[in-house]
Amino acid sequence: MDKLIDRFVEKGSVHGSPRHLLSSTKQYAFLAARKVVPKFARVESERIVFNYVTGRIRKQVVIRGETNNPLAFCIVHYNDPEYLLLNIQQIQSLHPQSDIYVLDNGSQKSNLEVAKKGLEKFNNVTLFAAKLQYENLPTKLLSEGIFNSYTHSKGLHFLLNYSADRLNEFAVFLDQDCILANNINSLLAKFGKDVTLIGPPDYLVVPHDFGPLKKGLWRDFRPFVHASFMILQPQRIRRFLQDFSFETQNVFHNDYHNISFRMLGKIFYLESQMHETIPLLTRYYDKKITYAWHAWYSSVKYRLFQPHQTQFHGLPVQWLHDTRRVEFDYLSQISAEQQGYE
Repeated sequence: MDKLIDRFVEKGSVHGSPRHLLSSTKQYAFLAARKVVPKFARVESERIVFNYVTGRIRKQVVIRGETNNPLAFCIVHYNDPEYLLLNIQQIQSLHPQSDIYVLDNGSQKSNLEVAKKGLEKFNNVTLFAAKLQYENLPTKLLSEGIFNSYTHSKGLHFLLNYSADRLNEFAVFLDQDCILANNINSLLAKFGKDVTLIGPPDYLVVPHDFGPLKKGLWRDFRPFVHASFMILQPQRIRRFLQDFSFETQNVFHNDYHNISFRMLGKIFYLESQMHETIPLLTRYYDKKITYAWHAWYSSVKYRLFQPHQTQFHGLPVQWLHDTRRVEFDYLSQISAEQQGYE
């Protein structure tokens, strides 16, 4: 286990993401705090805080769905209602008899309101709103230094627990910008004693130069599944892993890798392939059937660290904005053609 963890800490890579040395006194202090506090204490503290935070999120329901179906789609949304609503439209078209759970991950109020207005017409959508602001300095220091009180992966885990509580048989996790292309019933039929998780490996190759995005290996975190499209059985997973399946204390590149690590040997991997003419747009497929398209960085303008930042993950911000629009237009056209109108 330690060797596999070391492999992904030392050799895992993302195109254009240089390693940053610890440089500030604050960062050194946080690192020292993690060494002083035993791992079991951090895990237990994180579990307690997670249960408290997710308890609050359950009370912050914005829209309550009126259905209860075996199949649930789970989406963590952040500041891109345009993509979110396209996503919901596709799910509704391909799987009308399904539940949809959306967790808004601290979006700006205006974007949350747009999402809310667009989702109100669906009776199978439940929308939660997570308020991520820290209330005081001690809470902020503890959260950054010793454990993460709330992360994207814990948002995923909140939806996993919720779907298990609702007794959904299957839960399909989609990024807001990962849009279904076909019905997934054939994938659901693959679950059995030897399959507990389905999704694409966190691995991607760029087919040729797209200007700023150069040809070659872009991501390599195999054999973990990328959380942009991940299918599992929530009640079964909870029986295996208890209530904290996305527990974050293992040192992986992304917290959500933990659930893949614990399911190794029982994963059905989809293939992934970047589009030949549209950079970053990636299809997830099996046996020539494309099940979803993933348009990376849909909310990039809200993820910048500085107001006038010109690069993000080594790519020009304006280029990412332009690419996002091309991706969205392509996916909107696929959706329109599937539903019989232009």
